Amino acid sequence: MRYYILLFFGAFFAGDTIIFPGVYLALKGTISLSWFFVVVVAATVTSDSLWYLFGRFFPLKKIRTFPILKNKQRIINKVIISFENHNAKILFLSKFIYGTRIITQIIFGSMRYNFPKYLFLNLLIIIAWLSLITTISFTTKSILETTNINLSSELAIATVLIIILIIYIWTKKILNKKKYL
Repeated sequence: MRYYILLFFGAFFAGDTIIFPGVYLALKGTISLSWFFVVVVAATVTSDSLWYLFGRFFPLKKIRTFPILKNKQRIINKVIISFENHNAKILFLSKFIYGTRIITQIIFGSMRYNFPKYLFLNLLIIIAWLSLITTISFTTKSILETTNINLSSELAIATVLIIILIIYIWTKKILNKKKYL
């Protein structure tokens, strides 16, 4: 039970960085994969919704002046410009591009995006993100176990991290090419 509590608060406060240790614990059988999903989805949806509400109650001009966002003005401008035509894509990509998730949630709130629609879309994207990570991890572990490699869980997590890094680099290149970032 303590792992799930730590996982919830870790995912709530640290976001995606806690997902990989959580998947590792699920790979090792220390925690249940289904409870991992429930806890991480609940924590992420709660955290994202609070960031959305934060944006909803503060005008964008005020948000731009916050010291924590001073060095993110370029990203904020690109998200705002692209928001009208690509809001679902922006929300989806914010899960894959490290450092853009919180800003995107705040902007969705400040732009007064329909909350039920945002919540549903965000929930689907979180589930897709977690499904991708866990599927790659468990598939890699299964493949490695057939070769009798003792470190299959560790190598599975390393494989996921490498794949996520490749997706991150590829996505960033595409977005830079299209002038989104």
